[in-house]
Amino acid sequence: MSLHPFFSAKNEGEISVGGENYYKIYLENTNDVIDITKGTFSFLYIVIVKTEETEVTLSWDEVVKPVEEYDDELNGCFLLLKKDYPDCEKMAQEICENSKLKEVSFNPHVFFCIQYINASQEKMAYYLLELTGDKIEGVIEVTESERYIQSIHMLHR
Repeated sequence: MSLHPFFSAKNEGEISVGGENYYKIYLENTNDVIDITKGTFSFLYIVIVKTEETEVTLSWDEVVKPVEEYDDELNGCFLLLKKDYPDCEKMAQEICENSKLKEVSFNPHVFFCIQYINASQEKMAYYLLELTGDKIEGVIEVTESERYIQSIHMLHR
């Protein structure tokens, strides 16, 4: 195992918070070698748009609850993802159609990072949670985080 956390993800069903409907997703650190004494998660919903000429990452931060603390008992945290998040992919498709972009593919993800303390050292690790509709396809570790951090921010409508 590597020297940082690795997360598995499981959809725990739907939940309503403040009149909004969310998918409740459990993120669990499956790397027993890492003893996280404290940690904070940050989340960003993104759609990676690929065309023949370019790749653009669009992001919507209000689609997920913004920050969650690492919970020792959970060995991770719960992520709340708005149930209507696929609307963002539809918005990305409309942008491409209006821009007359050809051969487009859309890849929705939740980009997330954890800032944590392990062995008295502060560290960060980055991941992509792969999504298809209400299904979770898996978690991928990210090594080029700046590609997603510098995404084009969109407002959710």
